Amino acid sequence: MEKRSSHSSVFVTISIDVTNSHLDQRTVGRLNLIDLDSSITSNLNEVTDALLNEAQRYIPYGDSKATLLLSDFLGGDSKTLLLSHITGIDAREINATLTLATKIKKVQNNPTKNIESRELTQLKQRITEAEAQTDLCKFVLKQGDIPDERLKQLLAVHSAITK
Repeated sequence: MEKRSSHSSVFVTISIDVTNSHLDQRTVGRLNLIDLDSSITSNLNEVTDALLNEAQRYIPYGDSKATLLLSDFLGGDSKTLLLSHITGIDAREINATLTLATKIKKVQNNPTKNIESRELTQLKQRITEAEAQTDLCKFVLKQGDIPDERLKQLLAVHSAITK
């Protein structure tokens, strides 16, 4: 936050998770309401310049927490609507806001629907369970003791899954 500013950035996220049992599908969506402080302008300018420059491969999202949070909305897989609120009589600030808004408007996103089938959801759950079993096995192996045949069986199952 700038020293002369009494404003700070605000990020509000509303997540929506809907399961359609008739189609065996799960749809996930997010609505993000973001009010940015003017101090983030320089970071946003760097990110939008990089996104608009086709020759540039590195996009400096991580240079600030705000631009990292905005990565889905700037060149990501989300639909984005930008509202620029212009107040005051400072011509430089108005020009900077309009210039940034124009640049952000030119950034191309690739919106995708976040739909999962029940099978995919179940597979993700099985992967998570297998990873947990793997972590347990690694922990026990680090202890230097294999207490019983069951652990050897788990290790065999794990190596069969990971091949």
